[in-house]
Amino acid sequence: MSFRFNRALLCFEVRRKDSLSPTVARDLCVGLTTENMEMCKAVVRSYGTYWDHIRFRKGWATPAFQPRDVEKHFQESAEYVIRIRRHLDSVNPGMKMRMLDGTAQTYLQQATKEDVLNKPLFVNRLVHHTMQDAKGYVEGLSRQTVEDMISVMEKHRRVSTPPLRRLQDDLTAYRQGLRRR
Repeated sequence: MSFRFNRALLCFEVRRKDSLSPTVARDLCVGLTTENMEMCKAVVRSYGTYWDHIRFRKGWATPAFQPRDVEKHFQESAEYVIRIRRHLDSVNPGMKMRMLDGTAQTYLQQATKEDVLNKPLFVNRLVHHTMQDAKGYVEGLSRQTVEDMISVMEKHRRVSTPPLRRLQDDLTAYRQGLRRR
């Protein structure tokens, strides 16, 4: 840990050594371009292949959740993933071969209805699995780095979402919770 005295705020700022720099945080919160939005759609489509699994198509099993249950979860996860990848590309430009959804399909096969009801946890786990391959985290990432990046993006998302929109989202989530019971 490092401590730094901030005279303007007359307080101490405590930062872990592995926490993100302000530049990285700013990179993660910049708006998405049209190209980034197309990449988000591709990641969401990749997540959607969960329902194409042979055990569901043949009727051997039923999915733990339906597409409508996770539509917003997938979109938010994809945005976080694309922001992280955009940052990684700015730090280390060049051609990269990436799995669109990493090991997310493995997580989705294990996820339960209760996991889906806890949106922040579901999104967090989905982003973590997307940033991994069979050997672990990719492109020099670590669990803590991804966690810090998600935290920064969640804070930015909360601040940048208008209060009325947040209220509407909360009301929709509440109503969906009532319908499921």
